[in-house]
Amino acid sequence: MKGQKDRVLPVIEKLLKLIQQYLAALKPEKYLIEGQNKGEPYSTTSLENIFHKYLGFVIKNHNFTLHCLRHSYATHLL
Repeated sequence: MKGQKDRVLPVIEKLLKLIQQYLAALKPEKYLIEGQNKGEPYSTTSLENIFHKYLGFVIKNHNFTLHCLRHSYATHLL
């Protein structure tokens, strides 16, 4: 939460249903996606590794980052 501000983003109905199923199945304690220990955040390094691994299947030799993904999402919302 940057600057101690909550952000409200639109979510499509299909994604909302998937999130609700995920919450019912895994029952996270504190974070939507938790790390190896319940109540602990997923590490930034792990998220970056997953992002690069799967994006690499689609786009070879990319130089995209999670920050690029965040900005792309924000741009498409506008």
